[in-house]
Amino acid sequence: MSLEIEPGEVLGLVGETGSGKSVTAYSIIGLLKQPGRVVGGEVRLQGRDLVALAESELEEEIRGKEISMIFQNPREALNPVITVGRQLTQVLEIRRGMSKREARQEAVKIVKSVHISDPESRLGSYPHQLSGGMAQRIMISLALSCEPRLLIADEPTTGLDVTTQYQIVQLLRELRQRTGMAMLLITHDLALAAQICDRVAVLYAGRIAEVGRIEHLFQSPRHPYTKALLASRPRLGLKGDIVTIAGNVANLMDPPGGCRFHPRCPNAVSVCSREQPALEPMEPGQRVACHNPVGVRQQVAASG
Repeated sequence: MSLEIEPGEVLGLVGETGSGKSVTAYSIIGLLKQPGRVVGGEVRLQGRDLVALAESELEEEIRGKEISMIFQNPREALNPVITVGRQLTQVLEIRRGMSKREARQEAVKIVKSVHISDPESRLGSYPHQLSGGMAQRIMISLALSCEPRLLIADEPTTGLDVTTQYQIVQLLRELRQRTGMAMLLITHDLALAAQICDRVAVLYAGRIAEVGRIEHLFQSPRHPYTKALLASRPRLGLKGDIVTIAGNVANLMDPPGGCRFHPRCPNAVSVCSREQPALEPMEPGQRVACHNPVGVRQQVAASG
């Protein structure tokens, strides 16, 4: 796969569970767990190949400073035996060279910026004393503490109630506007992607099926998998059962030949099982990897 993120842009990476979204995120920042490893390719941040850097360089120069990450489960990412305030001030002392007093003042300021009331009191709490939404806000505070160029948000609303999900989404939108940082949002929730992303890359079985601006993908999806994902969303006015995608997710230990979606694809033709399609430009403005794409909606094509 090949992804590009511009400064200040929010790129969504969507797909089913097991499609490779989180693995992609961990590869970018060098946090793949063994036996996982990067065996080829490049990860370039402003011309610098992060794959070629030593672990010590990644730790000292990139993680937290240039690229930060919000993890799926903040309770697992936070140290359970240290107060959240101390975890935040440690980052500021080590990464930004602040004194303890300066770090404390900055920590209060950062926690206020993510709309946590009574920040002095909250900084004295341990992770288990926080609600899910509060723990996620603290996680966001840690990620923002060194003012990164790129924020990777790995399913930041997983496990939260609908009201808290909305609050976290609004917070991410506000932070993007205020800081100008780029963001890679990893999610299986297309509605979430629609609220915050500029562009979306649709991932299936480790390969990009379609990528383009959010309005193009939603108004006129060209890849059959993108169309099937959109059709499977629960929505107001839906009568009867939710539409499902036939078949099973591809086995990445033994993936099908050619296009990996072809065993489940209603548009499959003979070439699909033999050749992997290239990611090519298509109307109304996205790039699609498909030998027999879904027809473009004429009213969208006419309007551009």
